[in-house]
Amino acid sequence: MACILVSSGAATLDLQARGFRVGMIPNGNAFRCSTCHFNPKGGGSRTSFGQDVFSIVGGPSNQAFWDATLAALDSDGDGFSNGVELGDPDGDGVADPGAEVTHPGDPDSKPQIIEPPLEDINMTIEKGDDDAAIMLRWQGGSGLAQVEAKNSLADSIWRGVSVSSDGEMAVENTAPVRLYQVRDVGALVATEFTAHLSGAAVLPDGLETGASGSGQLTIENDTLTFSVDYQGLSGPATAAHIHGPANTQENAGVLVNLEPFNGGAFSSAGTLAGSVELSGEQKAALLMGHAYVNIHTAANPGGEIRGQIAPVFMASSMNGGSARPAAIRGSGRGSGALILRGNELDIQLEYGALSGAATAAHIHGPASVDETGGVLVNLEPFNGGAFGQSGLVRGTVTLSQDVLSAIIDGQAYVNVHTAANPSGEIRGQVVPQIGMTPMTSQLSGGNVVPTPVDSAGEGLGHFSLTGHQFQLAIRYQGLSGPATAAHIHGAADAENNAGVVINLEPYNGGGYEQAGLIAGTVTLTDEQRDAVADGLTYVNIHTAANPGGEIRGQIVIPR
Repeated sequence: MACILVSSGAATLDLQARGFRVGMIPNGNAFRCSTCHFNPKGGGSRTSFGQDVFSIVGGPSNQAFWDATLAALDSDGDGFSNGVELGDPDGDGVADPGAEVTHPGDPDSKPQIIEPPLEDINMTIEKGDDDAAIMLRWQGGSGLAQVEAKNSLADSIWRGVSVSSDGEMAVENTAPVRLYQVRDVGALVATEFTAHLSGAAVLPDGLETGASGSGQLTIENDTLTFSVDYQGLSGPATAAHIHGPANTQENAGVLVNLEPFNGGAFSSAGTLAGSVELSGEQKAALLMGHAYVNIHTAANPGGEIRGQIAPVFMASSMNGGSARPAAIRGSGRGSGALILRGNELDIQLEYGALSGAATAAHIHGPASVDETGGVLVNLEPFNGGAFGQSGLVRGTVTLSQDVLSAIIDGQAYVNVHTAANPSGEIRGQVVPQIGMTPMTSQLSGGNVVPTPVDSAGEGLGHFSLTGHQFQLAIRYQGLSGPATAAHIHGAADAENNAGVVINLEPYNGGGYEQAGLIAGTVTLTDEQRDAVADGLTYVNIHTAANPGGEIRGQIVIPR
């Protein structure tokens, strides 16, 4: 590709003026032709970014090339994606106002490193002992920290790698681009966990038993509060423990003895309830989903029923860059909030901007982020009657032990398929969420007050609140006409109205339509944070036909 103008000659056809490509790049005027070529006038050898562009356009062509996949690449290998360097992290073609623009093809040109919101932790990244590992080191925080990763800036959620109090951790360096952050989890707000106990979960081969159990657990700071019910044992329990660290496919030693909490004596049915102070090792195992409840009997001394302790709240961020075995270039996006209660999984997903109507959607596994797996859950029964280029998926499924284990172990992913991409156009791992407050909002005309609106419009919002950082993704569709405005209002409950708290126009992707996505991250004031946390805010989307709001939904913690 080139930007210079050559007047004539057959030998110069490859060097015809293609300066129009500068206009296709967000903030393209910052470096003009030298964005893609070492020669500032264009032509000749290409920068690493120019090589990635050429791999898309393949020569003289008017083909558009800037998208979320190219934005997510780190062409020059300096640790910052092309989108971040050009001021358009999402790759939607709309540059962020005032963004620091650096060269995506020059490793020596990169943004200044800005500390993450958790400013009390400072992290450095160093090369490990071999090329397959890197070493993360950090200082600060309350002592216990979770290392989190994601493969692309297009992912809106981080997945936990491990929890440590050592201030350092070696991690694999196998992906072309992988982003890391360290988050203080030593002083958590109340985080809910769940457990489903069955003979099928007992290792190595499972047990056939009519016994079962369920657990509700909470960690707040260093205190674990729990209530575990069990029934139908072959005889009185002889012992009960929390074991770990171990995933669903491993056994481990005792972390917490539950006998002091059996109400005075074990039986074939009963409740284990109380609270204990956790050590750093115990807390790390629980936060990573690497602990399980085990109830023993004389007939089954190794354990008659077992249940992994898992975070209740899970999330998925779907995009083409996460597709495997090969990433998909495209604008398709999706997000999901999933709530696990025992072996019941509530699913709320939204997707949009696909290349065509979805042909199928599933939860797949077992598989890591870089692997593929078979279908675990068919999502078609929950698509509202038909798939589209955008849409919502809502429902509840009862999970078999194998599927439950895959989800708890982080070995499951959501995959949405299309005719153009039958193996999957957008994909996102199902990731347990700890140390943050997940929230949802279901929008409809019936929620508008004081007078409900008769509208086919609907919407679904997913939110996460971490400190004062409020991340949002709101998909809407079926409005009577293009939206004219969208806001978060408060402070008010579902029966009352209130003023605008947050104007959502900066997050609408450049314009409102009858259907669309509103997504971004907002830093809240103390007053705004309190209103959100207390369930006193709502999303309101306005249209010309309904200027007071056509669809509305309260922002709440899912239950």
